[in-house]
Amino acid sequence: MKDSKIIFSLFVDRELEELLPEFSKIFGVNDFLIGNEQSFEWVESKDEGAIRLNIKRMYQWKSGNDLEPAIVTIESVDLIEVDKIVKDIQKHLNTEAINIKTGIENDRPFVVKSLRLDNRSTLWHLFIPFLLSIMGVVILLNIHENEPIVHQIILGATLFLLFPVIMLWIKTSKVVFDHEKVMRKSLLGTKVIWNRDIKSIGTFVQSKYSAITTPVGFLNKKEWLDFNMIYICESSDLNFNKWRMAKHIRLQFRPIVYERILYWIKVPYKKE
Repeated sequence: MKDSKIIFSLFVDRELEELLPEFSKIFGVNDFLIGNEQSFEWVESKDEGAIRLNIKRMYQWKSGNDLEPAIVTIESVDLIEVDKIVKDIQKHLNTEAINIKTGIENDRPFVVKSLRLDNRSTLWHLFIPFLLSIMGVVILLNIHENEPIVHQIILGATLFLLFPVIMLWIKTSKVVFDHEKVMRKSLLGTKVIWNRDIKSIGTFVQSKYSAITTPVGFLNKKEWLDFNMIYICESSDLNFNKWRMAKHIRLQFRPIVYERILYWIKVPYKKE
């Protein structure tokens, strides 16, 4: 599989080497190779991980040169979340990413996470299982002899394992867009929908009490208690009253993911 790729420019008033801590926070890269040559300076990721980063800028070795933009190239085996990178650049470097160009070398196959752990909704919903797991630890550490010991152990162990199991499910759950089908893989098994059988795709808000089909422009941007979701379904209309009966796949909404899914459905796969 070829990589997702973005290229953009940014202006910074320090040498690139001085900005390594900020680059690490923005791009999630910890090991860098750096270089200063007579005509330009550069920084790139050292390890061959999921993200390959290269930043270079024209350089005057006597006085530096913060009037020239730094050119940033990112390649990733997964989708690159452009919106998040732009926000992190504003936060950590107090500057803007400009002239952003995105390119997907090959539209299929690709893999995305079902849920993101850095999403506020996900973290908030994990809080209750975390508390229940703590409660399980308390039960196991305070077993009373005057009550059935086996029952206390079973209850404590069940509550204790709740949070780790949910975390494992989130970390391993992924959606794979292959040449002719989409698959959701998790601890609970694999669900497959063939591209030719897809009748509808859209977005909805999953709240505690209901699920409501919602256009992309009206999704809850704050995402505190509700999940913004993408659905792919074999039915022409996803009826939320009977949606567990309809064959569908759900994953957490991200703009770049949604755009790429739409492209994946429309563009027929051509073998190279």
